[in-house]
Amino acid sequence: MSNSLDFPNLVMRNLLQWGDMNSILTLRKVSHKLRTFIDEENPDFRIECLNVTVRKDVAYLSIQFDGTNFMSIEYQKKEEFTIVSCDKRERIVKMHYQEVLIKDLEILLRNQKSILKELGITIEDSFPGFKNIFTSRQIRLKYLKMSTTTSKVMEILPNLCPKTLQEVQLMNKNTASPHMELDELMKLGHWQNLKCFVTFGFCFNGSIREFSHFLFARVEIQSATPDDVLFLKEKLIQLPSFKEIRFKSMEFKEGDRLKELLGPPSFEDDSVAKWEFSVAGENRKLCILKLDMNSILTLRKVNHRLRSFIDTEKPDYSIHNIIVTVRKNEDCIELFVDKKEPLLIEYRGKGQNTLVVCNGKELTINANSVKTCIKDLKIMVKNQKSMFEGLTISCPYGERFDQEMMNEFLGGFKNILTSREQKFRSRTLKMFVENQNQVMEVLPYLCPNTLQEVHLIDPQLSSIQLEIDEIIKLTHWKNLIYFGISGFHVNESIRKFSHLLEAYIEIQSATAEDVLYLKEKLIMLPNFKEMRFKCHEFEGRHRLKECFGPSNFETSETVKWEFVKQEENQQFCITIYEYETFS
Repeated sequence: MSNSLDFPNLVMRNLLQWGDMNSILTLRKVSHKLRTFIDEENPDFRIECLNVTVRKDVAYLSIQFDGTNFMSIEYQKKEEFTIVSCDKRERIVKMHYQEVLIKDLEILLRNQKSILKELGITIEDSFPGFKNIFTSRQIRLKYLKMSTTTSKVMEILPNLCPKTLQEVQLMNKNTASPHMELDELMKLGHWQNLKCFVTFGFCFNGSIREFSHFLFARVEIQSATPDDVLFLKEKLIQLPSFKEIRFKSMEFKEGDRLKELLGPPSFEDDSVAKWEFSVAGENRKLCILKLDMNSILTLRKVNHRLRSFIDTEKPDYSIHNIIVTVRKNEDCIELFVDKKEPLLIEYRGKGQNTLVVCNGKELTINANSVKTCIKDLKIMVKNQKSMFEGLTISCPYGERFDQEMMNEFLGGFKNILTSREQKFRSRTLKMFVENQNQVMEVLPYLCPNTLQEVHLIDPQLSSIQLEIDEIIKLTHWKNLIYFGISGFHVNESIRKFSHLLEAYIEIQSATAEDVLYLKEKLIMLPNFKEMRFKCHEFEGRHRLKECFGPSNFETSETVKWEFVKQEENQQFCITIYEYETFS
């Protein structure tokens, strides 16, 4: 009998060409022969965006293939091993979490032939092996976004392809060392090819004139003069696609000479001066704004009427995901806002005050960390018109969060949700909780028509009982297509889950009749994927053959039945592994 391993190489290459990254990675695990063939062929994974975040004891890898396909992987350090969470499943790897991440990244980058649209890198902890990934190959991408220190930037940036790189955004994680030598960057071939350059928390020791070829830039420099501004004006007025250069100068020397060089301003008051220059042959103007308060000079295209309209309309923030992490041991709340330009905001408790850290800058607020975070969240949620992809409220694995701190946050967040004219629309909800009451502070106030997935997690994975009787009474429950719990078990009948297309749960007890009931219900669902439940007590295992007939496969530990779904030409399988049932 032939099998897939006997296919000619031409057929296998065609299969790889049409397969996505998930399919190819799955094929690698089938056999040693397949793995060798795939590694030799190096099929293109066609990744568009890749984001890597490394923090203390945890790392995240986000992969986007197109506008709809997205994968997120979490690497959580747990004693001497790593918990890898992906696609609502977990696996344990006996390696350090950074080693597991590096291994996965090497496979991804080795099989990436097309040009990456975006590479995001956030390094908040020591990561010695990261440099080797980039020195072994030249990565082709258009947009680099890094949140790290000066040394890490110069370890990675030179190893990227200078012909494809167009945009760079750098955020300094070491606010105590903000200075970066401009000559180190200018020596790279990338510098002249860049079109966009944005920094936060870095201060450059160089001339602002070196930025005159950029179409868009936001930087902070040590010093500048009116002659530098005149030089920029003459250069930038020649660029047909120029958008904006905004720079903050720590020292702006001889500022009174601006009127001498640029002429009388078109507008001036105590804090602002504005000059406008017509661009020859184009229906637009080049404007120079000088804001004395912060010594900021901005060169940009200005339309006051349009700007006023936008401020009045309060456009949609277009946030995709919000992740709130409550860190008990550090008296800190992290707010990650995933949008076109992602934000990571830290609210660190300092007695009665809060130190807010964002984009490499720090601000002290006279309020505790929870209240400060809630205030910012209220503004973001207020101006969100489109639907969220996901809402996550979490704490680190292995920690019991501070009940007082978490309950204060949930109470404040509930006030945000109840104050909205329309219910908060999110497709998924993921919460680290200790009881049902905490879930009910959020879940009832989400839109039941858009919520599709709920995942509840005990951070200590202690397998305690979680009551869900109030949850299943909600309208949301009937509309869900996915429900998962990790670290808990529930005392409800598994029949309560028969409307779901996918579920991963641990329950107290079940019977053979319950499994038969599920089979009859689930086999009728056209898009059913999988239901996996683990039972503490399973009654009537010997009656399964009476319910389903002879099994298709059986060992001392496993019994499997297969049923054909005629209308879809698909198989519906039930597998019993001792006390675990997989559908």
